[in-house]
Amino acid sequence: MKSFFKFGLLKPKTIVKGIFFITLLQILMYVYFVNVTLSLNSNWVQTVAFKIHFIYFRYLQPIVAIVWLKFICEFLYRVMARTDEE
Repeated sequence: MKSFFKFGLLKPKTIVKGIFFITLLQILMYVYFVNVTLSLNSNWVQTVAFKIHFIYFRYLQPIVAIVWLKFICEFLYRVMARTDEE
């Protein structure tokens, strides 16, 4: 299982930074890009924002979710595999 999913290869600082930045990205995207709409009277800035919103939620959101899940699983693996010397 360890060799199949490649758990244990990332450094602890990388795991924590990855979880933090991806969670921050998710929160910011949900706060600022939840209600982006496009109408016939939209200017070019609103059109570009809508295209970014569409591309992110359609194509990049699943990739970001999978990477976030990998970091969470890596963190849990490190916690469960840790041996205390006490």
